[in-house]
Amino acid sequence: CGSVAFDSDGRIVTVCVGLDRPVLAILDPVTLETIAAMPLPPRRADGGNPFTDFSGGGYFYLDHKDRAVLPTTEGHLYTVAVRGDSLELVSDIDLTPEIGNGKVISVLPDWKNRIWFATKDGVVGWTDRRGTIVSRDVGEVISNSFAVGQGAGVFIVTDAAMYRFEAGAGGSGEPEIVWRKAYPNTGTKKPGQTSEG
Repeated sequence: CGSVAFDSDGRIVTVCVGLDRPVLAILDPVTLETIAAMPLPPRRADGGNPFTDFSGGGYFYLDHKDRAVLPTTEGHLYTVAVRGDSLELVSDIDLTPEIGNGKVISVLPDWKNRIWFATKDGVVGWTDRRGTIVSRDVGEVISNSFAVGQGAGVFIVTDAAMYRFEAGAGGSGEPEIVWRKAYPNTGTKKPGQTSEG
């Protein structure tokens, strides 16, 4: 279970990436018993190692309404409400027009009501709840989640460089690279790493 969050009742909300599919779950914080679980779309045939590939839900967040916002293995962005002791899908945004068959590694919100996403094959983009979806391809592998700055900026590390992105065209356009800093990379995946970067 790559990411762990806590709802307003102090319960654990997590996505566990199993061998066949990720599962969104609410767990009791004391006993770790499962209170509710929602199976998510199954892993793709090209899923890779299930213990090092967190795409399709491993990195997610809870919004201010205790809703889990997460990518799926099918390239969608789900918003799932935690209602009492149950989970309910309340929104489904299809990102495939922008990412094709890409695998979304992570999603995070910024302070302007955009939800940013990154795919394993290097597509960075954002969407809003109205259905706007924009992206750009940096052509470098992304294997981990990213960070968002309060003032502005989304900070992403690839297997080749560190980036700061902002929404272009006055906040409504495709992600612009504010800066890029390459770093040395031997191209070797070291023990404990999920990628070469």
